[in-house]
Amino acid sequence: MKFSRRPGWVGMVLGGLLGAGLATGVMARQVSACQAAARSWQATAYRWQTTAARLGRDLDRLNWQASQQPAVETVSISVLPGPVPAAPVVAALRPFADALLGTAIDRLTADAVFHLFDGRIVAIGDGLYRISVRALVVAPRTEILVTVRPLAPAHAS
Repeated sequence: MKFSRRPGWVGMVLGGLLGAGLATGVMARQVSACQAAARSWQATAYRWQTTAARLGRDLDRLNWQASQQPAVETVSISVLPGPVPAAPVVAALRPFADALLGTAIDRLTADAVFHLFDGRIVAIGDGLYRISVRALVVAPRTEILVTVRPLAPAHAS
């Protein structure tokens, strides 16, 4: 039996074709895995987008509801005649009144506003004075009527 030698390029071509076929199979499997991962990430991104859109609609609805509720727009402090002029008393109470601005009326109670001002001690000039609330209206235009009386001086011992 005699074996003939075929030219070497035929073996190389067959080896190249076999290698290309195997490489194509491996690459096809990896491409398929990448496509599956891409589909999974797209589904996750879509879920996040729908959640973000829903939350945006919910926030718009809540903002609209909040804008429909009346809130404190102004706070007017009136001082009954007393030992101190009204202007410094109003100036001393203004930071507390400003804290009420923008608060929804249904979240404020008259008791809370009353206790915010009643019994408060303020320094006006060189003296200390106690504030007493005489009348109170909690509304978009809140009204507070107060009196002022000096604190009894401390007795030196």
